[in-house]
Order: sequence, then C-alpha cells, then structure tokens
Amino acid sequence: MKKTLMSLSLILIVILALTGCYEWPDPIWNPDDTGLATPTITGVDVTTLLGGIDDITITGSGFGNTADELLVYFKKGTSVGRGRVIAATDTELIVEAPPVYSDSLEIWIDRRGAFEYAKYTTNLITISSGIKKINITTESTMKQIAINESGDMWVALGSNKSMYHITADDSVTLVDGVSFAGTMNVLAMRSSGSDLYYTVREYIAKYDGAIDRHKVNPDKNPLSDFAFANNGKIYLVGENNIYSTDHDMINEAVAVLDTNYNYTKCEVYDGKLYAAATYVGSDTLRLLEKSIRTYPINTDGSLGTGEVIINWTEDFAGSVITGITFDTDDKMYVATKTRTPIYVIEPVAGSYADGNIELLNPVILDAIILSMRWDTGDYMSFITEDSEGLQAPNRLRMRTTASPNYMP
Repeated sequence: MKKTLMSLSLILIVILALTGCYEWPDPIWNPDDTGLATPTITGVDVTTLLGGIDDITITGSGFGNTADELLVYFKKGTSVGRGRVIAATDTELIVEAPPVYSDSLEIWIDRRGAFEYAKYTTNLITISSGIKKINITTESTMKQIAINESGDMWVALGSNKSMYHITADDSVTLVDGVSFAGTMNVLAMRSSGSDLYYTVREYIAKYDGAIDRHKVNPDKNPLSDFAFANNGKIYLVGENNIYSTDHDMINEAVAVLDTNYNYTKCEVYDGKLYAAATYVGSDTLRLLEKSIRTYPINTDGSLGTGEVIINWTEDFAGSVITGITFDTDDKMYVATKTRTPIYVIEPVAGSYADGNIELLNPVILDAIILSMRWDTGDYMSFITEDSEGLQAPNRLRMRTTASPNYMP
C-alpha cells in the first residue's frame, strides 16, 4: 500500500503545532535588511468556516509558491490560531481553518524573508466548531453509536441496554432497550430513516418507538456488526460466520459463509460486503492476522469468494478497527482505537490496497474511537475516549455525504 501518511510521531507534532495556544508574535521588521516585499491580501472566498475542517482561499500577491514558507494566523485581540497552508501560489493560498471559534477574526500572513505581516481586516471571518461534543454524565460505559441523516444520535450504554436519544438540537432522552436476563452489551447499532436497529448477543432488534421489537436468532454466536444491502438483505458478522436475513427480520438469519475468520465490523458498498477480520485458521504463521476483506454480493444474496484488500497487521500494526464506512467519492473511512483515530483511504485505479492514505481532520481529532457510524447524510457520529478515560458522543459535520444504506 502506498504510504502518503506521515509517521505517527510527525503527525503528533503537526497536531500539536496546529492546535496549540499561540502567543502573538513579536514584530519581525529588521531595518538593516531589505527582505522580500510584504505580501498583500485582497480577498477571501468565504466568511463562515468550520474550524479544523473547512478550507479558505486567500487571494492577493507576493505569497510565493512554497506552502512551508508561509504562516497564516487568525487573530482576535490577543487570541491567535494558526491555519494549515495546504497549497500556495504567488497570488492564492488555500488554508485549512484552525479550531479558533470566534467572530471578527483578522487574517495575518507571515512569509519567510518578508519583515512585515500581510494584514486583512476589512472582511470579518467567523469560525464555528466543526465538531460537537455532547456532554453526558453517566456511570455506565458508552458502547455503540448510530446517527441518521438529520443528525439525531443514539448511544447505547453498558450492559443494561439503555440508550440515549440525542436530537440534532442536543436534547437528550433516555430510552429503555431490549430486556434480557443477565448482562449483555449492545454490539452494533445502525439507523434507517426514523428506525433504529441494534444487536445484543445473537439477536438483532428493531426499535421504532415502541417497546416491542422483532428479534432474529441465527445461532448462539454474538453478532458483532451488520449492514443493510439494496437486495433486501441484512448481512451480519460474528465469529467464523457471516449471516443474512431479510429486512423485515421475520425469518431466522442463515449462515451464508463459514470461514476461518472472526469478524468485528462490516459495511456494504458498491455491491460488496467489506469486513474487518481476524484470522483464526490453522496456518500458525497467519494466526490473529488482521485484515479488511471484501466479498462480492451475488444476485441471489449469496457471497462470492473473499479476498484481502488491506493487510491491517502489516500496514497499520494491527490496530483495533472500530468502524468502516464509505462516502460518495469512494473513499473508505476506518476508525481505530488509536490517537490517530480515523484513516481515510482513497483508491488508486480502483484498488484500496494501493490507495492513498490520510487522516480525517487531524487538527480536531486526536482521541481514540470506541464506535463510529456514518450511514447517510452530512454527519458522522462517534464515541471518543480521551487520555483520562472520559467518554463522550460526538457529531462531526462532514464535507461530503456518506454512501446510503438502502432500506425498501
């Protein structure tokens, strides 16, 4: 796989550099050195930005053509944030907005070799947060999350199967889940329209506002994840098996594939089932090898021969995958329990194995991801855990729209 991703140590340095608090720099004029001409800013293309997510195009002159030789500051009073210069020409800069959430921001540009700042104060720049963390205090751990196209989120708690319903305007309601004897966690959640689907042990349940749910019991293996397909099927993954059932879930799920893998997360996209898999077969050299595998979905609902598209152990040191999804531009998003939490893999010539890799919004995302879901719409949701073990649900505004999961 082509590695366009920087080393983790360098990424952390960049993140700290972009998100740290800045003291306003001292004057840089040196009367004994002529220096380069001071750059000039003539305009910007937007006045409202999502901090850490959106780009702003700055026009002017005298910028030079080297992004690394330019520092772009967003300033209000004594508060300063630094944007990340993505591309530069002598007359145009593309800059990722910093996570500075304030209005009436001035733009100042420092070019290496010039001894005065370019300043732009006639246009007011408002930067709002591109991510919303929901502050919920609970004694229970947060296990799984789902979100619909309107931005409504559901968060499953610990072993009691209760859930928080968090509307797009952040009102919170506690909802009772499926009642079981014993303590069992919700293993996967997904929304479709106004309905919520989730798995508990070997059951998949549908919640449509009523207490009574439909349940499907394929056998006694826990169902780690599931995905809807536009052939009328739901595909469910677990230990050694992939199952399917109809969208109405009236009939029991049946095993469609028996393999040498344990599956943890899955997604259906472009006629294929993608799954995070751990090898548990007889080849001792491959034992516990992690990968992302893909299976073509046949017209009769069966699955074709699987193949490894990413050797996760080799390429990503076997980090724990907590979610897989796609956007309408064919990019794959893989959430992990690492401090570089969400990888974006763009295929090259149709191959994710040879894809280009970057991080999703590294300026504002640096906590591990416990659960991630992006079914449709413009919002991704995930549960983060910080260095102190504190958990929180988050709603992230995305630039592109997720691939739809079909329900008839």
